[in-house]
Amino acid sequence: MDRPAPLMESIQIYGPGEESEYQYLYQMLADYAEDHNSPLAEQADTGAAMAERVHAALLGQASDMENFTEEKRLIGRMSGW
Repeated sequence: MDRPAPLMESIQIYGPGEESEYQYLYQMLADYAEDHNSPLAEQADTGAAMAERVHAALLGQASDMENFTEEKRLIGRMSGW
C-alpha cells in the first residue's frame, strides 16, 4: 500500500472490472431480485450498475490523459452517465 501503482497501470487493471460489473454482475443480481420479487434489491442493483457504468466511462476517459479535462467530466455528468 505504501507504493501505489501508476495511474495508467491502475486504469488498465481496474477498467475491465468496472465494465464487467455493470454489464454482467449487477444485471444478474437485478434479474435475480426481480425473479424473487424483491423490488428494493432490484432497484439497488440497478443503481449500482449505473454507478459502475460511470466509473468505467471515467476510467476510459482518463486513459487519454491529454484530453481528460474538467470540462469533459462536467459534460459527462450532465449527459447522465
